[in-house]
Amino acid sequence: MEKVLSFEKLFKLDDSMKKKVKLVFHTRNDDEYADDDHDAWALLQSDIVKEQQNVAISDNQKQDRWADMNWSCISKDLPIQHLIVFAQYLDYGNNYYVFGGYYVYDRTKEEKKLERNRDYDEYRGRLIVKRNGNFGQGYSFYYDTVKNKKTENGEDSLQVYALLPFDSGVGAFVGYDKVYLTHKQLAKIFESKDGAADWKKALSKVKAVYCITDTSNGELYIGSANSRNEAHSEKTISANSSACKGLWGRWQYYADQNDLTGGNKYFNDIVSGKISEITVKKSNGEFEIIEIKDGKEHIKNYFTYAILEIFDIRTADSVVLAREEYWKKVFQSRKFGMNRN
Repeated sequence: MEKVLSFEKLFKLDDSMKKKVKLVFHTRNDDEYADDDHDAWALLQSDIVKEQQNVAISDNQKQDRWADMNWSCISKDLPIQHLIVFAQYLDYGNNYYVFGGYYVYDRTKEEKKLERNRDYDEYRGRLIVKRNGNFGQGYSFYYDTVKNKKTENGEDSLQVYALLPFDSGVGAFVGYDKVYLTHKQLAKIFESKDGAADWKKALSKVKAVYCITDTSNGELYIGSANSRNEAHSEKTISANSSACKGLWGRWQYYADQNDLTGGNKYFNDIVSGKISEITVKKSNGEFEIIEIKDGKEHIKNYFTYAILEIFDIRTADSVVLAREEYWKKVFQSRKFGMNRN
């Protein structure tokens, strides 16, 4: 097993810095930032998703709500200049936390604000640490205090536990209601050696109705993940594999670099060249015909994947298929989109 970096080496904490560093462990949101009593991990996920999708934030909104939660850890009379911030990660247990950012407070600048050190962004939403033993009351602690604590068994009070095995372009599972993946991100999840464990766990335990969008022209495809996933399994993956379960089992075929179609007729026509042109509405309201030179590249560059509705894995297929039919009617995806059935 590969040796994990120590906390100090990972964050380059030399002796001159340690007295200026606080570790912050959020569990619940402060009331000012709470949305339906979401936990801190949900708020961090929201910020990560906004950055991934380049979502513009209006002037009257908090520019970084996650960072704003940490202001109470800064005091005018104390030398703290660095905050290493975490959110409780209950998928692993109460003592596990996911890294949310390394923030710096520069007391020499006229404008007083927390700035995120981007050098550590590759670990944001991926690095999991484990707290061993009792740190004491509160949610923020001086680094030196934590470092010098040991458990009864002689373990370090804080240890680097895991690094989720895919890059920051995807991040950890964001919640069913926030899934919005480019094809590049979808492929990275399935190319991961262990199948991006938290995504696999979440998507394998639900059936679903989903939406695929061709962002070049806005056309939609409405599909469902149900027990019939195995009908396409002869393409690349054994039907006996546990990977065929639920939404994970359906989306694996869209991620397959050798196929990309999931067996869908419209997508097959794009890849085969039968559909070689699409109509695109320009910003001035006029329409333009665009040539598709390479069907696979078109899918990779323009398709996105989102979830409309989820169901318990034990739900009857007839229920899921009925809801798929409902969403096709809502979006008129047969008449104006990519559905052919």
